[in-house]
Amino acid sequence: MAQALLVATCIAMLVQSGQLPQTPGLAIPPGWGSGDVLKCWSSLANTEGCVTSIFSSIFSLNFNSIAPACCKAFVAIDAGCFHLMFPWNPFFPQLLNDFCARIEGGTRGVPPSPPLSA
Repeated sequence: MAQALLVATCIAMLVQSGQLPQTPGLAIPPGWGSGDVLKCWSSLANTEGCVTSIFSSIFSLNFNSIAPACCKAFVAIDAGCFHLMFPWNPFFPQLLNDFCARIEGGTRGVPPSPPLSA
């Protein structure tokens, strides 16, 4: 989990500094190789600039860089994926969902994350 947080932090810093271009098909960070996690991220990874803008918004809480196509891909994700995709920030999916609801004109509830296992 610490490795994932470090990777996400690095991506966010590179995006904000303009050193990491928003490219389609941005690879999912190494170490997130479980089939379930990759499946959860796949629709976002196939949407141009989506993964990059989501990682950037995780740390800045500024959602303005998230395009409507990214919101559409996010809203289509199975709600059971959120605890796998954002284990370090269980509140982020609801924040992003609320932002996307304003863009998409609808909303869905994001279920609470399951308790962390010891």
